[in-house]
Amino acid sequence: MNRQFVLSQILIIPLLLFLYISLFAPNTVYATELPSFPFCSNPQGEIKVSYDSGTHGVVGSQTQYQGKDTVYFVGENNYLQCLCTDQGEGIQTGWLKLGNLSNNEIDELRNEGWQYVPDGTLWGLAGGDYLAKNSPYSCNGEGGNTTPTLTPTPTSSTISSTSGDPGIGGSVIAASAPLLAATGTSTLFYSLLAFGLASFGLGLVLRKKDKIN
Repeated sequence: MNRQFVLSQILIIPLLLFLYISLFAPNTVYATELPSFPFCSNPQGEIKVSYDSGTHGVVGSQTQYQGKDTVYFVGENNYLQCLCTDQGEGIQTGWLKLGNLSNNEIDELRNEGWQYVPDGTLWGLAGGDYLAKNSPYSCNGEGGNTTPTLTPTPTSSTISSTSGDPGIGGSVIAASAPLLAATGTSTLFYSLLAFGLASFGLGLVLRKKDKIN
């Protein structure tokens, strides 16, 4: 009787686990690897535009900053914006061209603090939509005496499309292509399946021995 009880438990447990995974586990979990943007403290890339002074904007902020602003092209239609204010506040913004990112990957990045920008041309970039993220860095706050120029500060908006213009070319100095990896529950699924088959085989062996005894 005890052996029959053990046999039933061996067969039922993997079945319950399999049903739980099938019904409640997500189908796919996306992990998006970003290109390695350089740091504004040691900028690399091709300078697209540079202002020694002026009034500049930062994505997601309505504040207008006075200081030096330089934008670097870092390959794959991605850009690095380095703003150094006259007060010594440094703000670097990574501009990631959406390209072939899926909506799930875009949502994941937005949850990590990236902001959607529907038109890069408003910021002097290549056409198309981008994700942008700000982070602080240390700078000297050195400005110049040139005529101020205004960088627009459009607000973020809801995603409506992930398509865009091909953008502009240029020499790539420091960039790495975005790599997209999708990791799901397949490993766990096959592990449970193998465990279930092994348990089923063990159950048959125990049942056969029980009949012999």
